[in-house]
Amino acid sequence: MKVYEVPFNEAIDPEMQHWMPYLVSHASNNDGIVRFKVVFTDSDPLLRLWFVQKLTDPGKIRQLLAEPMFLVHYPDKTVKKVNNPFRFEGSERILEVK
Repeated sequence: MKVYEVPFNEAIDPEMQHWMPYLVSHASNNDGIVRFKVVFTDSDPLLRLWFVQKLTDPGKIRQLLAEPMFLVHYPDKTVKKVNNPFRFEGSERILEVK
């Protein structure tokens, strides 16, 4: 297992925080992503996605985050597309899970 990490400056914006569940739902469409976490550091907030290498790779995760529309699953079992309000910019890193 590895961790995909990318700067996530929008995480500190209160107006963007209500979009987090949509991002989590969209990320869950990739079977290889098994954990989602936002980490607030002294410099920048970071998005960390734990993934299983046999099921996905950093390129697929990058593509998922850049899609113009999120595919969102609702509790009533409906699925809808919503605009992706996030822009992930900055250098990504792939971390080893210890």
